[in-house]
Amino acid sequence: QEVNITVTPECLSSSAFMQQAMIGFGAVDAIVVNELAYTFVCRGYLERLSMPGTPSEIWLWGKEDVSSTLGSKLSPTKIVWKVGLIFRSITVWGVTSCITGCFIRVAITCAAVLVFPF
Repeated sequence: QEVNITVTPECLSSSAFMQQAMIGFGAVDAIVVNELAYTFVCRGYLERLSMPGTPSEIWLWGKEDVSSTLGSKLSPTKIVWKVGLIFRSITVWGVTSCITGCFIRVAITCAAVLVFPF
């Protein structure tokens, strides 16, 4: 089944500033994806078109992704999934921080060479 959804900025907020902020940060897409995924609780596919006929962004989700966060019972599977998610998040944050630190160190060294060449 294919459904076409059009969300105008007026549907998001009455404030013009908030409308532009939500569009700028991509909040519109996150709202639509979450609403679709958690309403139908099934696998899905969403494609955002920037111009008619030209795909700009694509989201896919499975039934397991949605159903794993629903329900009030805390099962061992959910605990393992959440601990794994936290571990992956911390790992990505650490790697990103290390790479950024290396770039900053190189930039400072290069700046010192430019200021004091001899």
